[in-house]
Parts: sequence; structure tokens; C-alpha cells
Amino acid sequence: MNLFAIQTKCLARGGRRLAYRRGRHLAARNYRFYVQAHQHDATPLPPAGTPQLSGRRYPTGPSANAFTLIELLVVIAIIAILAALLLPALSRTKFKTRVLNCASNYKQWTLAVNMYAPENGERLPSWDCPGGGSWMWDEGTNFVPVMQHYGMTFQMYFCPVRPDEIKRYTLPNGGPPRTLDELTAAMTRLYQETIMVHAWWVPRKGGGARNNGIFPGPQTGTALNNTSDSGKDWPVKTTDRAALQVPFISDASFSGGGGTSASAFDTPADLSSDHIRKDTSHFYNGSFSSVNLGFADGHVSSSTRTMVKARQPSGDNGTYWFY
Repeated sequence: MNLFAIQTKCLARGGRRLAYRRGRHLAARNYRFYVQAHQHDATPLPPAGTPQLSGRRYPTGPSANAFTLIELLVVIAIIAILAALLLPALSRTKFKTRVLNCASNYKQWTLAVNMYAPENGERLPSWDCPGGGSWMWDEGTNFVPVMQHYGMTFQMYFCPVRPDEIKRYTLPNGGPPRTLDELTAAMTRLYQETIMVHAWWVPRKGGGARNNGIFPGPQTGTALNNTSDSGKDWPVKTTDRAALQVPFISDASFSGGGGTSASAFDTPADLSSDHIRKDTSHFYNGSFSSVNLGFADGHVSSSTRTMVKARQPSGDNGTYWFY
């Protein structure tokens, strides 16, 4: 290769390098001008050197980062599935919490009767029913005024699982009671006796024909009995052997009709636990779950569906009571 050819080749290489440098300089300058001209635009600019596809435009306006309809529907479907899985568990947990609150109330009942008993010859609190009652929730008019001095509260009187029971009692203005004094006034006005939302298993005298009007009382046979050794005695004093084995209080749980609730809850009055009324006991989703029981020695227990049994008919045979 001669000298002329070598010089020509070097000049060509230098020209290409100079053109490349000038091209980069012009591209950078043009990009700066573009940035200055569009610095107030809402759409962010692509970084320098980003390749641009033919016909491709960057989105502008508020829809640039919005969800598509399909994405939104997918999110809604996922939320619905999670809710369907979690809500039954939350409902069951809420029900169990209320049952535990009921058991806590019964523990307070055991403390109340054990404060009453030493001042009254160890007798468990109970008063005859001047109104002639014979249901296990019937008590004398002195019950609430006396027991509130031994720790009974308005909240203890009602079961957390059945909060609507407060609507049974109305004041002259039509509203529900909010205190024990108002509760006593409402019951005296409506019933001339104390109507509890629990079954009270301490014997007292009412209007029933059997056992000279004493209820609960001993029953013949084995179909109806309590859980004491003999199956016939009911606790009267804290010192009675039956006081350790037979509850003095339990959730109202009975079959039959009548009472303070609507007739829609009426069932056949018999010994079958399948006929326990759904406005009593602890029902979950329409199925019997349990009843709580309180004992004079201070312990609290629960009877489930496989344990609950009929224990006593009312004096008018209109109901059978269970625990």
C-alpha cells in the first residue's frame, strides 16, 4: 500500500470519528431542548437514550396509572372469597365469646348466693311466688330487691347469648328497663312476681298442683330426675350434699308453649331435647349448642346437646325444663 492510500484511509477514519462525536453532541443538545420545552407536562419523560418504537405513545392524563376493569374485578372476587371464608369463623367466635360471658355471669351468681347464705342460715335465696307461678323462672317479688345487696347486677340478670330477652319487660313509657329498680317495677306491674331469664332450681312454693305447690320437687320414675345421688333432692342449703351435684341456676331451657315469648317459638311439651325452644338455651345457627349451670360450691359447668336432659315439668304441665 502506497503512502497516498494510507493517508486517505486515516482521513476517512478521522472523519467518521468526528461525525460520531458531532452526532452525540447534537442528540444531547436536542434532548435538553426537549426537556425545557416539556418540563410542565404531567406525563414523565422517558430517560435519555430510551429507544422509541414506531407508533408508540406514552399515556397522558390521570388514566396513566389506573386499574383496568379486569384487574378491578379480580380484586373484588378475591375479597369476596376471603370474606366468605372468614365470616363464618368470626360468627362462631363471637357466639363462643357470648357463651363464655354467660359462664362468667354464673360465676358471679355463685359468689352472690354464697354471700347471702351465711347471713340466712346457709339457705340458698328463694321466695314463694304470690302470683301462683310454677315455672322454673318464677320467683317471689323480693328476689331482685334483696339479691342486689349481695352483688347481683343488671348485666348478670340477662344472658349475653339472648340479648333480646330484655324486651320482655317494659316500663309504663313502653321502654325497656335499664336498672334493677326499673326491672323490679316492670316485673311487678306485669306479672306480680319475678320472671327470670334463667331456671332457678331452689325449691319454693307456687301455684302448681303437684308436691303441694312446691317446685322444683321430687319426680317418680327415671325419665325426670336431677343429677344428685338420689335423683330426687334439690339444693336448699349450701351444706346440702345435692348443692355440689345439682345446680341452683341454669339457662332457661324448656319445651312447650306459653310464657312471655311469641307463639312462633312454641314446641310440643315433652321430654325430647329436640323440642327445646329456640328462644331459650344457647342456639347457634338454629341448632342447640349448650346451657350453662351454676353450683353452690362455686363451680360452673355446661351441658351440651348429648348431656342435656329433661328435669322438671311445670305445675300446669305446659312445659318441661332441661339442663
